[in-house]
Amino acid sequence: MHLFFNTRFFTLCVCLLSLQLFGCARGGFLEEPAQTKPVTTGPADNPWEQERPTANEEKTQPTVGPLMLTVDSPPRGSVVNEMTVRVTGSVENLDGGRLLVNGTPVQTQANGAFSVDVPLGSGLNRLVTEVTRGNEYAEDRRGIMVGARVEASAKIEHAVTVHLGARGLSSFGRVVASAVDDIDIAEAIRGNGDDNGNFKVKDVEYRGLLVDIQPKSGFLKVRLVIQNLKIKFRGKFNVLFIPIVVHGDAEADAVTIEADVYVRQTTSGTIACELRDANVDMDGFDLDIENVANFITELFDDTARREGEKLLNKTLRDFVIPSLFSDDMLDQEIQLLGKTIELDLDVEQLDIDESGMTMILGSRVTVPQMVRQMGIVPMRTLPSERSADTGVQLATSVDFLNRILVSAWSAGVFDMEFSTEDEGFSTFGVPILRVALGDAANGLNNDDVLTFRIRPLLPPVASLDGDTYPLRLDMSDVLLDIVGPNSTLVTTSLDLQVGLGLSAEDGESIVIEPTLDIAVAADVAAMPSGQVNVSALEGQIEAVAKLIPSLVADQTMNLGNSATELPLRIFGIEFAASTNQQWLDLRALFDAL
Repeated sequence: MHLFFNTRFFTLCVCLLSLQLFGCARGGFLEEPAQTKPVTTGPADNPWEQERPTANEEKTQPTVGPLMLTVDSPPRGSVVNEMTVRVTGSVENLDGGRLLVNGTPVQTQANGAFSVDVPLGSGLNRLVTEVTRGNEYAEDRRGIMVGARVEASAKIEHAVTVHLGARGLSSFGRVVASAVDDIDIAEAIRGNGDDNGNFKVKDVEYRGLLVDIQPKSGFLKVRLVIQNLKIKFRGKFNVLFIPIVVHGDAEADAVTIEADVYVRQTTSGTIACELRDANVDMDGFDLDIENVANFITELFDDTARREGEKLLNKTLRDFVIPSLFSDDMLDQEIQLLGKTIELDLDVEQLDIDESGMTMILGSRVTVPQMVRQMGIVPMRTLPSERSADTGVQLATSVDFLNRILVSAWSAGVFDMEFSTEDEGFSTFGVPILRVALGDAANGLNNDDVLTFRIRPLLPPVASLDGDTYPLRLDMSDVLLDIVGPNSTLVTTSLDLQVGLGLSAEDGESIVIEPTLDIAVAADVAAMPSGQVNVSALEGQIEAVAKLIPSLVADQTMNLGNSATELPLRIFGIEFAASTNQQWLDLRALFDAL
């Protein structure tokens, strides 16, 4: 099937965040009251005379600075091969607070510095450093990729598994029959003849045809039935060593061609088909030669039948079978946000039994121009499950999904730029962000255009979890610059976790509609234009960042008809993660239009 992306639309729902200004607690002095006479309970000389103190003692509280967290290493977007990393940094004014790195308490030195070794796993790791002091909280999130050693051009083994169940092959036969009928099989036969030029087809007529495909152990039983076939021909035959040129027509009520088709992968990863035990049965065959007497026609009957059988066998081999299997399907493209990603597939394994036919495909993924390069962390992929009741099952491995994502990242697909002049983003203009930008907003006018530039330091990573959102994408260290008219105001780092639910409606192609579940955390990474209100800015940037996955994922992915434009209707479409969470399965039924 042909894969391509078709940009549709994205709907932006933006909620304005209320800005809360925090004042400082103020301390002061109580004025000392004037001296008063002692309060007495009796005569002045009463020995029980009491004096009540009325002056306060002056009290002062030490001033505590704001809680500040700085992480020095590892740098954002790091790629390492070691299974541990040392996280270093410092905390200012912790004063009895708590420091955690990936949930583990860490002690600081007297000057606030800290250093801790953190264990890592293969693939994308998140390093979350948190500090708390009373109601104050600060955090730093950054990603680190471990083991991305595979070259970008390396082949992905077991990238895709395509399974056509027995039910699917039966449906596929009807689809091919419809396709062949639409193209007009007469065009394929007309002009053909024997190898010596003694038999030439001038015209072909027929009422309809049927293609039936049944999986057997190691091969496919293909049966082609052509109804009410009439062939006009010109032939040269020898009668008593005398060459005679004749012309006429041959008719048959029904022509049945049966053959065993052995399909295998070649050493170069393509598909080869071999016909064996072909048999042609012409029910109600009748020959009529126009330019000779009827008794002579009988002399040509067997010869005409043999030539007709050869011709029909050739039609099955050269026309019908290529309609079933074509190497064209091994070259595919994906269009994503204006970039082309090329998929070079090859057949690694091909199996046929009574339950259906299964092809396991490897793939190389390339882009015309790379702006950066990285491999992936491959996993050992177990075989996908299959069923005879399946129409078609397209199982895409996690490795293949990640190779496509890494290639898209390498081509700069996720490097995006938008501004407050774009539809929906005017909400985040200077008037709304001024307080959060703090000193960085100095000199800005309310009508100045702000530009948001997105630069992911690490590629998205796909995983499967089998829940409501079977496909999950994780992105870490996605830098988002807020740029004013003259310079960058602030740089934030985003951490995104996106769950994708996939659904599709019945139709002539598979139109995938994603639903998103987005979690975003933002950190201020750099302040080149002055101090910002960190907590307020991070909250507002998180609202902006929730629009980013919609720009990429809220597209229409069309898994449409193949290059032969087969006339089919697809229904009963289901998406699910495999039980071993290594394959994203698309299962569907289909039939001829």
